[in-house]
Amino acid sequence: MTDNSGSMARQFVRKATRRAARIEADAAHADQFRLAFADAQSEVFVTDVSKGGMGLMTTVFIPRSLRLIVHVACPDHRDLSIPVIARRCALTDHKPNYTVGLQFVQPGGEAENTLLNLVMGDTGSPAPEDSAQ
Repeated sequence: MTDNSGSMARQFVRKATRRAARIEADAAHADQFRLAFADAQSEVFVTDVSKGGMGLMTTVFIPRSLRLIVHVACPDHRDLSIPVIARRCALTDHKPNYTVGLQFVQPGGEAENTLLNLVMGDTGSPAPEDSAQ
């Protein structure tokens, strides 16, 4: 969907959150992406969620179109495993930190809906307009 300026318009409202997560390459892309150091997973957070996807903050560059499984920590001590596709990755500071826009492979799936319901119950304000969908 585009607006009159030709830029992409947001399709879904996003809700800000900060949930610990870890990532792994989907089996289809496992030969293209590996995290060799354990500390690469130490600072991965879901920053916002919508019906179409989520935003991620990480210290690892995620190539566009890479298929991942995001494991999101939940209050009941289980992880939600959510298949996603990276749609954008932007460097935000020199640490380095990257913001990653991820699209759900199965929007409306059980894990995706569970995450959306958990985040909608969080207190906090919506994510800024320039963060991931």
